[in-house]
Amino acid sequence: MSKYSNIVRFSVKSDFEKEFLTIMNNGPTFKGQESSFLVRTNDREFGNIEFIAVGIWSSEESLANARHDMVNFLDTFRHMLVEMPQTGITDPRSGPIVVE
Repeated sequence: MSKYSNIVRFSVKSDFEKEFLTIMNNGPTFKGQESSFLVRTNDREFGNIEFIAVGIWSSEESLANARHDMVNFLDTFRHMLVEMPQTGITDPRSGPIVVE
């Protein structure tokens, strides 16, 4: 069984950057998640601040089991995010880690 990863892009309204970082820094630990990190890409495609959140999971099943809790966490800062054309407020991807 290989490790699994999820990657989520967010566009955060400029006025909320500090609050967003505080929430992400104090966010929950999800069962089966081995690690996570947040990258500020400095892209301003939508006039706001872009971030990529990366999670490393013990398995695809662990990620699937945590989705409900991750959406509940997202709901706590949804108002800080910009709706991106074609993807909504997030641009998520996930898949097996193939090179480590």
